[in-house]
Amino acid sequence: MITNETLTEFKKMWTWLYSHPAHDRKYYIKHVIKVKPAWEKDCPICHHDEGKCDNCKALWDHGRGTLCEDFESPLNRWRNTHLSDPNYRMWYAGKVIDIAEKAVR
Repeated sequence: MITNETLTEFKKMWTWLYSHPAHDRKYYIKHVIKVKPAWEKDCPICHHDEGKCDNCKALWDHGRGTLCEDFESPLNRWRNTHLSDPNYRMWYAGKVIDIAEKAVR
């Protein structure tokens, strides 16, 4: 289940990644917020779940899997965009932020 606290952490992470397109989620967890132990799948939403995580299905359910699984999701597009393309990394991170903001409301 997604709580407001985990959504806030999710949004904070993606806001930081939007501002720092040369870094990834592992860097954010290890060097910025210094969470120990590291979040499951580098995600605050998945970290609080046991077994197969599908918590982000509440954020993204387009019939092709969760936000992490759907190859068309902004998260996967961000993940597959090369570090040398910061404009697209920022754009996809911004889309993930939009998804989190909608869920917070």
